[in-house]
Parts: sequence; structure tokens; C-alpha cells
Amino acid sequence: GEEVLACRAAGVPVTVVPGVTSAVSAPALGGIPVTHRGVADRVHVVNGHPARGEAALRADDLAALRSPCTTVLVLMGVAGLARLTAEALAGGADPATP
Repeated sequence: GEEVLACRAAGVPVTVVPGVTSAVSAPALGGIPVTHRGVADRVHVVNGHPARGEAALRADDLAALRSPCTTVLVLMGVAGLARLTAEALAGGADPATP
């Protein structure tokens, strides 16, 4: 969304072409299925950039991290990785979670 707004503000015509979300395609490129029969039957997607002053992870995110059959995907999470990790561990996520 931010990229489209920036292009439009700069007078650059832009067309958004729907495609496969990076939440599924990026792990697939690395050979990681986001769901796998008998292993993970749910996918939970989190934005790694929370609103100002808010925790990066909400109660539903923490519940997903505690679930052994849920794949949690964090988009744009590298800059906040330390904060996300600390919140996940404080919220009960297993430290051995891959």
C-alpha cells in the first residue's frame, strides 16, 4: 500500500496486479510449506510493524505461537526481531519453536 501511495503522490501511474502473497510464496521458495498434513494445519500472518505504542504481538498472535500446529508468518519483521522474540517468549511461546 505504501508503495502505491508514493507512486501516485509522485505522479507515477501504477497498476496493482494480484498475485501470490509473499506469506506463502517466500517460504515455498525455500522449500517450506506453510501447511503440511499432520504437522501444521493453520497459518497465522502478523505484520512486524505494529501501530505506534502497541505491542508487536497481540493475544491471538501469542495463542498461534503457542499452538504446535500453527505456522506463524511475520511480514517485515527483521527490524523488530528482538522485540518480537521477547514478546513471544514472555507470552508463553516455546523457546524451541523453529
